[in-house]
Amino acid sequence: MDNTFHIKPCSALASEVADEIRAINPNAFVAIRGEMFDGKEGIYGVFELHPDDHPSRYLWRYTLAKDWLADYEENAK
Repeated sequence: MDNTFHIKPCSALASEVADEIRAINPNAFVAIRGEMFDGKEGIYGVFELHPDDHPSRYLWRYTLAKDWLADYEENAK
């Protein structure tokens, strides 16, 4: 059973990955993953998609780094 999930910009975990996402090309597709560890949400990783690749080839949710950050900043207000 897959216990990973997309970390939403409004999630409590978002602040833990925001700086890492800021360091990525804003036009890159990223998958921002969390995982349940002993019943608690934790960071799984931030995965940048190669520029020649496309997110439609994968099951994970990918979003542009700049879009995720814009939503994060909006939720931080």
